[in-house]
Amino acid sequence: MDIRLLAAGCVLSLVVAATAYALRLLTLDGAAAAVAVGTLVFGFGGWRHAGLLVLFFVTSSALTRWQAGTGVALVAGLNPTPHGTS
Repeated sequence: MDIRLLAAGCVLSLVVAATAYALRLLTLDGAAAAVAVGTLVFGFGGWRHAGLLVLFFVTSSALTRWQAGTGVALVAGLNPTPHGTS
């Protein structure tokens, strides 16, 4: 482990999390968690692992936004209405 990788991971994670928060892809708590996870993944795994994490985040965010517009429940039998309403 190199302290410079952890520092770089923290800075890069802050940039990604701030951008995602500004785009409303993450809540404030989600952004804080993203910084923690991104720092550790980059610090201990390097560019390859961090790249996979970013790829996962970008694709999952894009798919979430895409599905949010259609209102499709992906799990069979899932009742999309809140509890207590019909």
